[in-house]
Amino acid sequence: RLVRRDNTTEAALVAASVVLSRRTKRQFNIGLVIAVVITLVTIGWVVVAVRGAASDIDRSRIEGTARFEHLAEARILAQQARTDETLQLITRGDITASEKAFFGYIDELSARLGTGSPAATAAVETWVAGHRRQVNAYRAGDYPGAVAQALSTERGGSAAQFAVVESSLRDDIEATRNTLRDGMSDAGAY
Repeated sequence: RLVRRDNTTEAALVAASVVLSRRTKRQFNIGLVIAVVITLVTIGWVVVAVRGAASDIDRSRIEGTARFEHLAEARILAQQARTDETLQLITRGDITASEKAFFGYIDELSARLGTGSPAATAAVETWVAGHRRQVNAYRAGDYPGAVAQALSTERGGSAAQFAVVESSLRDDIEATRNTLRDGMSDAGAY
């Protein structure tokens, strides 16, 4: 429970009302009636403020924290795929297992991105196309061509497209942090 209710104010107002009623022989004392109304309005406002703040905190948790976790996992998957992609060139052997791992990470990454980040989704598609060119060169025995494709910072190069995926995810994470901060700030405004 977020609000601990203290009944001492109401009890004091009731006691004062009873005492004044006996002394003055009046049914209602205007000052005490106003005090009771102000107290009830204040209690009502506290309840509304606490519920509003709790709602803002919950909204920022759902929109901020859950999305942040989702994007962080996507970023890790992209880094793992990039690691597998470059390790293929270092090992210079059978790349079947690392290809399976690479595309496993890419599939999970694409699923995490969904429709949330169009720039990252498009960059993943271009990255995969570049990766396929790298693998084709590698399998054709063109090791320098495969390395050039993997390290290229030109538009179709794997390094360039990974950088676009990375920066898109970083921007989405920062926007999510701002959503979380804004929700917490809104909760403090009550």
